[in-house]
Amino acid sequence: MATWNYATVGGGHSNGAGGNYATSAGGDSNVAQGSYPTVGGGQSNGASGNYATVGGGYTNAAGPNAATTVAGGWSNWASGDTATVGGGGANLASGNHSTVPGGDSNTAQGAYAFAAGRLARAIQDGTFVWADSGDAEFASIGANSFNARVSGGARFVNSGGTGVQLAAGGNAWAATSDRAAKEHFVPVDARAILQRLVSLPVETWNLKSQDPAIRHIGPMAQDFAAAFAVGEDDTHISTIDADGVAFAAIQGLYQLVQDQNAQLAGRQEQLTAQQEQLAAQDTEIAALKNSVATQEARRQALEARLAALEQAAGQ
Repeated sequence: MATWNYATVGGGHSNGAGGNYATSAGGDSNVAQGSYPTVGGGQSNGASGNYATVGGGYTNAAGPNAATTVAGGWSNWASGDTATVGGGGANLASGNHSTVPGGDSNTAQGAYAFAAGRLARAIQDGTFVWADSGDAEFASIGANSFNARVSGGARFVNSGGTGVQLAAGGNAWAATSDRAAKEHFVPVDARAILQRLVSLPVETWNLKSQDPAIRHIGPMAQDFAAAFAVGEDDTHISTIDADGVAFAAIQGLYQLVQDQNAQLAGRQEQLTAQQEQLAAQDTEIAALKNSVATQEARRQALEARLAALEQAAGQ
C-alpha cells in the first residue's frame, strides 16, 4: 500500500509506503513512513523518520529522528538525528550523529559517538569505543575519550617498522629497541651523564589541561634537551631517552662506587700494614721490657751476692 503523495511500493509482499515521497522498494513486511523515507528491501524493516533509510536486512529500524540510516544486518536501530548503523546485529545508534559500523550488540549512545566490535558501549558524547570479541560489555570512561579493548595486544607502527606495542595481558607500552633498527652508535660517558643528571632541575607541577590538584614530577623538556641533546625537539621527552639517561647514570654511579671501594680497599691495606707494624713494634717493646727486667733481676742478684761477700769478708 502506498498512501501518501508521491509514495512508492516497488513490489514484494505486505510492504507499505506511508509518507510523502516514501519508498518501499520490495521485500516483505517493510514500512517506509514519514517524509522521504526509504526501505530498499529485506524483511520487517521500518524507516519511520524524515529522510530515514533502511537498505535491507531483517527487523531493522531507522527513526524516528531525521536522516537516520541502517544499511543492513538484523535487529539494528538508528534512532538519533543523522545516526548510522552500517550492519551487523542488535546494534543501536541512539546519539545524534552517532555511528555503529557493524559488529554485534554495540551501542553508540552519546552524540558523535562511535562504537564497533562486540558489546562496545560509547555512552558519553564524542567517545570512540572499540571492543574485541570478548563476551563482556566494554564502556567509555568519559566524554571525548578513546577506548579500546584489545585482549590480544595492540601496536602502533611508524615508518621503518618502528613503534610501540602493548603485549597481550600486559599493562605497559614497549618501544622498538632492536639493534637492527638503529645506527650510528656512539658510546656515552656515564659519569658525565650522571653529573648532568644531578644538575638537571626536577620539579613538581600540574598540566594546565588538568585540575591543579593533579600533581606530576619531572624535568622540563627544554632542560632535558639542553642537558643531553637528544630527542626530536625541546618540548617532548621520549621515554626511550629518559630510560637511557637513567641507565647511563646508574652505570656512572656504579663506577664511582667501584672507585670508592677501591680507594677504601687501598686505605684498608695501608691500615692493616700499619697495624701489623704497630703489632711488631709492640712485640719488640715487650721483648725489650722482658730483657730489661731480666737484666734488672741479674743486677739485683749480683748486688745481693756482692753484699753477702762483703759481709763475709768483714767478719
